[in-house]
Amino acid sequence: MLSGVRMNGNAITGLGAGAVNATSTDAINGSQLYAATRHFHANSALADATATGTDSVAIGSAAVSTDASSVAIGNGAQANNANDVALGAGSTTAAPHTCGNGRRHA
Repeated sequence: MLSGVRMNGNAITGLGAGAVNATSTDAINGSQLYAATRHFHANSALADATATGTDSVAIGSAAVSTDASSVAIGNGAQANNANDVALGAGSTTAAPHTCGNGRRHA
């Protein structure tokens, strides 16, 4: 039940928990958002992660996964081909269906 509205700060207080599912149009409250995100944190001023491949995942500052079903995890990790996995800061993949783990040095 709504118990108060502060118009100057545009905050709604005392908001009950809304439904959290694919079809819900309910508002959710701060405790619901906290419960959903409490184990995920980032501390970086770098660029956001980018996942452009179909069913790809990129996690970490400036992580990039560019092809289908690729996964890049770590600061600057790059999964460049289909089904690649790049794990760790600066990791890159060189050919389809490969794994990169750790920074490459010349």
